[in-house]
Amino acid sequence: MIGSDCRSAFEFIADLRNDWRWRTEVRTTVLDGEVRLGAVAVEASYLSKKMPAYLRKLVCSSYTPGQTVAYQTEPANLHYLKTTRWAVSHGPNLSQLTYRLEFDPSIVRFSLGYPVPRLIIHYVTRRAMKAYLRNLKRILEQQPGGCSH
Repeated sequence: MIGSDCRSAFEFIADLRNDWRWRTEVRTTVLDGEVRLGAVAVEASYLSKKMPAYLRKLVCSSYTPGQTVAYQTEPANLHYLKTTRWAVSHGPNLSQLTYRLEFDPSIVRFSLGYPVPRLIIHYVTRRAMKAYLRNLKRILEQQPGGCSH
């Protein structure tokens, strides 16, 4: 639960241009306009020393304003990724945010140069996701009356 109004919290997480503020590997994201179905984003992320500026193109594949948004790589992309974000109001200044990530584990081998067991990938990803959500909570709760972009 996050002490922020649902609309502000959702608008913040739906706009990938804010990801650098709460997802530590994201360097920059460029979005071709406003958040909408079909919007295209290009994200530059630090994946490893071998892959310090990985560019990923994401397309908004699902969007319900104020509630849910999903972005995913295009079918031609070498490494599949889909991120889905939900917001549910539990009162005027209380929101539940959910962040789900699906990805092709082969990106890990690609970015490191060697194979990593799925169990370790799962553990490291889960730990990172928890850290992201803590960062997000801190950012949203520090903003008076919600968050600003």
